[in-house]
Formats: sequence, C-alpha cells, structure tokens
Amino acid sequence: MHTGVPPRSAKEYATLLTWLHDLGAYEAFPEAVFLEMGRDRGGIRLADIATDVETREIFRAGRDALVFIASRMRAADFFVEGQRRGLAVGVLNAPEDVMEDPHFIARGFPTRVHHDDLGRDVLYPGAPFLNDGSPWRIRSRAPRLGEHDGEVLGPLRASGE
Repeated sequence: MHTGVPPRSAKEYATLLTWLHDLGAYEAFPEAVFLEMGRDRGGIRLADIATDVETREIFRAGRDALVFIASRMRAADFFVEGQRRGLAVGVLNAPEDVMEDPHFIARGFPTRVHHDDLGRDVLYPGAPFLNDGSPWRIRSRAPRLGEHDGEVLGPLRASGE
C-alpha cells in the first residue's frame, strides 16, 4: 500500500483522529497529541517543517499515523477507507490483483486478446487511463520472441552493423 500524502490541513488531522477512534486505536498511538495540535492550530505549512520543530513533529505524526493505521488492515481496505475519508492514499497491486480488481474490471482495463497459435484468448493489460478524445485499443497480440527481427534489424544487417 501507499500511505499517500501526509496530512497538512486541520480537516485531514481531524480525519486521522476520527479514523484512529473508529478503529479503537487512539490510545495505542502515542503521537495522537501531535495530530490534535495539527487540527487545533489549523494545519501546517510545509515550508515550516525545516525551521519549526513543532511543525516537523506534527507532520511526522501525520505520516506515522497513516503507517500505523495501514499496518492494522489489508491494503485494499486501507485504500478504500482512506479514499472514502478523503485522504490521498493508494494501493500497489500485484499484476494478478490488478486484473481481478473490480474497479479495473469495471473500467475495462483487463483486455482479452485472441491468440490463433494458442487457440484461446489471453488477458492483457488495457488502457492505462481513459480518454474519450483519443480512445485506446489493442491491435494485436504481443509479438513472439524474434518474430519481427527481420523488420526491425533488417536495415541494420544490410548496412553491416
């Protein structure tokens, strides 16, 4: 999982505090007092981290709180719940997980491509993003090793390289 961008606003610090309470983990996170400070003082400015010790500790507590919360749940649950709460967190999926993820399936990411040589379809990764102005489509299966060597290397071989 990716714990995303640490909180900076009062609202984000309040969100982390609520999440800790909802998990019953507030008491287990000793740096919660710094989250309260971040909430109560209206957030922090990143520019102050280098010069202000209190700001630096509030920032660190926010980052650590995300890691702390993430360590208590599955990556997919952390991602969905963090997004639901308005926090910029992410999940790093294994390739096989991406191809089975309901979100990616719903947006048409897994793409079936027929392989005549195999007599069946193979699941390929599809468009990395959706763009109506320039729709993506797959044109053919992936080439086999060496399949296009003549086309690619032919001019180089002819020149003696």
